[in-house]
Amino acid sequence: MLIGIVADEGFAARIAASLTTAVEEAARAALGADSRISVEQVVESLPLNQEGKIPLVEAGSALRRRHGWDAVVYLTDLPRLSDTGPGLVGEFDHDSRIMLVSVPALGFIGVRRRARRVVREGIRVVLAAEVDELDPVVINNPLEARLAPVQRTSEVGADSSVFELRGVRGYLELLAGMVRSNRPWRLLPSLSGALAAAAAVGAFGIFYTSVWAMSDALSVGRLALITLFSLAIIVFWLVIHNGLWECGSGRTPRARAMLYNTFTGVTIFIGALTMYVMLYLVLLLGALTVIEVGFLSGQLGHPAGWLDYLDIAWLSSSLGTVAGALGSSFDDEEAIRRATYSRRENERHRLMQELDRDEGRSSDGVGPE
Repeated sequence: MLIGIVADEGFAARIAASLTTAVEEAARAALGADSRISVEQVVESLPLNQEGKIPLVEAGSALRRRHGWDAVVYLTDLPRLSDTGPGLVGEFDHDSRIMLVSVPALGFIGVRRRARRVVREGIRVVLAAEVDELDPVVINNPLEARLAPVQRTSEVGADSSVFELRGVRGYLELLAGMVRSNRPWRLLPSLSGALAAAAAVGAFGIFYTSVWAMSDALSVGRLALITLFSLAIIVFWLVIHNGLWECGSGRTPRARAMLYNTFTGVTIFIGALTMYVMLYLVLLLGALTVIEVGFLSGQLGHPAGWLDYLDIAWLSSSLGTVAGALGSSFDDEEAIRRATYSRRENERHRLMQELDRDEGRSSDGVGPE
């Protein structure tokens, strides 16, 4: 038997590279220890349909015919939402011997380990002669199963089955997995304009004594609130200015829109926080270099120490981050979208926008060009 492992480019492909042994072992367990099993790997993305979903059977069958495979394992970084739970970990078509694994649903920690468990059981499911004889299984270990069970569900006589996340913890696992797959730190190079504006405004805090006095007078709690306020401003501005907010209407159900908006906010927040930390370190180094400790003591009216330098850099970073929100207006919007979403998410997002525009033209009596 020849089994193909197909994966989207990026994180999904790296996970797929570690699954060859798991696929071979699962296939021999299902077909017999003497079975001859070969595994091939391809980095390729299956196309999306008009609803922004992957037509598993049609696209998977085309792959089987093209490569001469007997079964297909496909890993995607596109989340698969469920009608009854937070999301789908895997989908399995028994007749076509095709299985799809959604990498974001595997969570944030131990992704490769969970992927091997899902693929082993998925191979056993799609290669089994009698699917109805298989009992639902829990992919997680006993401790994880109490927190975030992943269960296989199928109706009697059904041609397909799914692995589903369950409960609030399952929702959080999916959200964390989406953020992990997207690597939020990639956003930083796309915020060059924001970082330049933040550094320019933050540098004023090093030279103006009024900022020194204010940072000395503010409590740690107040400085922390100012930090959160500045981060909220830049996150809000990036989301609204770049059109990253999804409305729960039309082709985007409210639950899906809420998930994607939460994911977008968390992704941008982590990217903005990374920028904030870098800015803080630069301004702290600048403050230590420029401000002489005796002069600082004279301005503050008490002996200055390390904490005073930390506070000056802290308040200056917050002021600079607010300016960075406006500076982000000069950054490339398309580059920010590419960094915020994964490649498949960008593809789905563009498809949904095109369909919404087409529907808008149709409702106005204007046909597509």
